[in-house]
Amino acid sequence: MKKVMIVDDSAFMRKVVTDLLNQLPDIEVTVAARNGKQALDYLTKEAIDLVVMDVEMPVMNGLETLRRMKQQSAIPVIMLSSLTNQETTIEALALGARDFVEKPVSLSMIEKEWIAEFHQKILAMDHEVGTVHPPVPTIAQTTKLTQNSLPVSLDALVIGASTGGPRALLGIIRRLPARLRCPILIVQHMPAGFTASFAKRLDTETTVRVQEAVDGMRIENQVYLCPGDYHMTVQQGHLQLDQREKRHGTRPTVDYLFPQQLTTMARN
Repeated sequence: MKKVMIVDDSAFMRKVVTDLLNQLPDIEVTVAARNGKQALDYLTKEAIDLVVMDVEMPVMNGLETLRRMKQQSAIPVIMLSSLTNQETTIEALALGARDFVEKPVSLSMIEKEWIAEFHQKILAMDHEVGTVHPPVPTIAQTTKLTQNSLPVSLDALVIGASTGGPRALLGIIRRLPARLRCPILIVQHMPAGFTASFAKRLDTETTVRVQEAVDGMRIENQVYLCPGDYHMTVQQGHLQLDQREKRHGTRPTVDYLFPQQLTTMARN
């Protein structure tokens, strides 16, 4: 049984998320805190496997709480975010949050798809508790990838990621060489509206240009991030975006891009 702590200043949100999670198999909400300070106090007394925490809270907000949590333990944290907290949410990922979920538009009518995605993210969290893991290292603290570490015949490098992907991508981007021999195409399952902020954050972490993909954009030797709620493919050296049906319940998904589209790009 995975023991979960909910941290949110809204009593209604705490109740909604608690009731929702308690209905899922092998998950139990054992603690509910109304702010970060109270959450930190509970962590010294309770055995917790996962923290689900709001980004914006009084007394102590989500970012400061996250910083202090990561100094003490490796308890995984999922942030509860909204479209108004995009940049703060991306900062939370850089500080060590494992993932985030966008708050539902209507708490009285939560879609099954949202519940399924939330459940998947929880199941993907690490069970390890008690070991301190530092935030993603800075460029100066990492060993960069070199051109010799990649095959010289690459036409493109494609990365597909879902739960836990944003934090991993920050680490990868910080290790890129100063210049790329081929484009890097990233399909990260992330809600619409957040990918633009994430692309901007990735761009600040490397000397290589990182952009959110735009339909019809010509592909060059840089990094492209697929925008939320779109699939990305390649046609004659240009990026193509569309909103065809979801795969595995997600849009974007890397399934449409890899592998046949890369073969198409190589021929063109």
